[in-house]
Amino acid sequence: MFYLFHLLFPCVLLTAIGLMTFCLPPESGEKVSLAVTVLLAMTVFMMVIMDNIPPTSEVVPLLGDSPRQLGSLLIHVSGV
Repeated sequence: MFYLFHLLFPCVLLTAIGLMTFCLPPESGEKVSLAVTVLLAMTVFMMVIMDNIPPTSEVVPLLGDSPRQLGSLLIHVSGV
């Protein structure tokens, strides 16, 4: 339950907000703004996750690595 509320739910929420970038019209200046904001939020969230994993861990957990890759993919696909 802890991982659901503290790791998975924020990742899903940020990804859903990132997908809203595709719903905005291209003429709107907010498309780029939303994409950059989601990228910044994803970066900060990943930094928090990396600070909370044990310092002796040598591998990045799967839950910690997937949102970063998905966020990067969303930014590249959206044409920003």
